[in-house]
Amino acid sequence: MSNVHVRKSRARKPITDKAVHKAAWGNAKCQICKGPPVIQIRVSMLLKELMQKEPTLFASLGFLTGGRIPTFETTYGTMVCVSEVFACAKCRKDAEKAAAKAPSCALVEIQQRVPNSWTQKTIQVPVAVKSEPNGVAR
Repeated sequence: MSNVHVRKSRARKPITDKAVHKAAWGNAKCQICKGPPVIQIRVSMLLKELMQKEPTLFASLGFLTGGRIPTFETTYGTMVCVSEVFACAKCRKDAEKAAAKAPSCALVEIQQRVPNSWTQKTIQVPVAVKSEPNGVAR
């Protein structure tokens, strides 16, 4: 059995904002103006609904990824990430408006950086609920 020695660093450097940003979002930049992002918007769809409702989008995703469509499991079922957008503070409003126009069968996740802090919180926008004329949701 071999002994493994771990050398601890005595000089601890403070973590910079750039290091935290790179750990969280890599080298991401705003899709519109190439500034530092403060928000990430990810649109996902169920795999079955994507194949039924949007077959051309499904085919183009398969073509772009070399025939392997990346999926992930959720409580709703197997989902596919359709788009992922980063936006800066100036472009944030436009990006959120565009994400609000996603189809009703899509799950929109908004992950944002709280101003003056690198902690992130995830907001899941619920799918629209259709209501009856008398105001009762079905």
